[in-house]
Amino acid sequence: MNTSTVFRNLEAGRPQTVLLYGTSLTEGGAWTQALREWFDTQYPGQVTFLNRACGGMNSDWGAENLQTRVLDCHPDLVFLEFSYNDAHDKFALPVERGAANLDRMVKAIRAQSPETLIVLQIMNIGWDAPNGNRSASVRPRLQAYNDNYRRYAASHGLPLLDHNPAWRRILETEPERFQRMIPDGSHPTPEASLSVTWPAIRDLLESLRQAARTAPRRPKAVFVMYEGGDAVYGPRQRQAIEAMAEVSGPFLTPENWRQHPEITCDAEWIFASWGMPPVDEELLKAFPKLRAIFYAAGTVKGFVTDALWERGIVVTSAFAANAIPVAEFTVAQIVLSLKAAWRAAAKFREVKKIPSPAIRSAGAYGSTVGLISLGMIGRLVAERLRSFDVDVIAYDPFVSPEKARELGVRLCTLEEVFTQSDVVSCHAPWLKETEGMLRREHFLSMKPDATFINTSRGAVVNEAEMIEVLAQRPDLFALIDVTWPEPPVPDSPLYTLPNVFMTPHIAGSRDNECWRMAQYMVDEASRLLAGEPLRYAITPEKLKRMA
Repeated sequence: MNTSTVFRNLEAGRPQTVLLYGTSLTEGGAWTQALREWFDTQYPGQVTFLNRACGGMNSDWGAENLQTRVLDCHPDLVFLEFSYNDAHDKFALPVERGAANLDRMVKAIRAQSPETLIVLQIMNIGWDAPNGNRSASVRPRLQAYNDNYRRYAASHGLPLLDHNPAWRRILETEPERFQRMIPDGSHPTPEASLSVTWPAIRDLLESLRQAARTAPRRPKAVFVMYEGGDAVYGPRQRQAIEAMAEVSGPFLTPENWRQHPEITCDAEWIFASWGMPPVDEELLKAFPKLRAIFYAAGTVKGFVTDALWERGIVVTSAFAANAIPVAEFTVAQIVLSLKAAWRAAAKFREVKKIPSPAIRSAGAYGSTVGLISLGMIGRLVAERLRSFDVDVIAYDPFVSPEKARELGVRLCTLEEVFTQSDVVSCHAPWLKETEGMLRREHFLSMKPDATFINTSRGAVVNEAEMIEVLAQRPDLFALIDVTWPEPPVPDSPLYTLPNVFMTPHIAGSRDNECWRMAQYMVDEASRLLAGEPLRYAITPEKLKRMA
């Protein structure tokens, strides 16, 4: 994590929330007021300052109340300390549980916002004061609880403000002064807090601010996609992008991007998804500084042009992320098909009793599943099917026998996939060469009671011939998620054939699954910024083989 993210945002004029969480050493410490004043002076009007600490509490309380006292406030910077009270004998809190509570709190904050800066603190040491407050004696293992914070900060890359050494030096060299500075045994006086605790905090803030000011210039970015693009780029992804790049203006759409030349003229990165307009000469003229397009969806064929490639613009796509839900959907359909679930459900609804004789099914033991194409999705399906007791065969003229063996797949001809499989699942890309490749003879050759699944593209099937065979052979079943045209014409037999179950192109990323695609593009942008190789870059040569 870039620890200067919060300061980059402040330097860019963005409002931020600073939150304090811990014991009475935070709730009433004079350093907290100095912290507030520092932010008010350096970034007037930009910082919301929240002190959510509570005296007398330990990390059990901290973890239990994290949602209402911290997460609901959506902080950008959190100062966190509980080790002093974790060590108190009255709580009998095991050292291990203190460590677990710390881990639980940090992970919850990070889960909500990975860019939130969390600063761990180890506060002062105590002593047995004359007022009867035996602060040292009731914390015999204080250092063990402090070590939880030291180890966690080191292993998780978090900033740690360890105030113990400064306080211990005073105790060892000037014991009487130490006692005056912490008269009740636990809580420093305001003067002591400002002279010992606050300087270390101030130095950390200054270093983070300086790092933000001297960091390399961030590229300027813009979002371009259909209306409702925030359904693809969720809050976490947008926040991560804003930490890497200077994001300008509103989400642009295919309809309004021409109306915002003040945004497009400086944009170097485009974060896009469905609805990305063609990158033709008109668009390139409007985006003269464009260097990269991060496409949070599958195929890029709808917008790439020769002009784009000639400009050397980097294009990367979340096709791998979109393949995951398609593979998951397909495997679910395969398993249900092997159990004849759709046929059995229809019969059950018709007769309103357990069908007799029972609906025949191949079952998921010793049966054969045939895959058409071992591209990204086909390979994911093959990998997931390895956990089932089924034989997997596949047709793909571009896959080597060695790669097929790695996947646990036996290669065969397209005709053999249809004649040997209990379930045939199509994952062929829609290319000129694959249009209408699945024909009448393929469907006629299918085993009795077999199922055909299509989650690729409808155009790879000669739909009229498939419908003809399905009408002739009611023993076959078709699970169709894609058609051509899409949707089918209103009088298409696909709507009425009893052995067809259609879904409206839902196998790909939907709702929260879209955030996975956006996250893949966030990760790609991070690689590009760091000068690392991209994992999902698209080239003209690669595009020829893609759907």
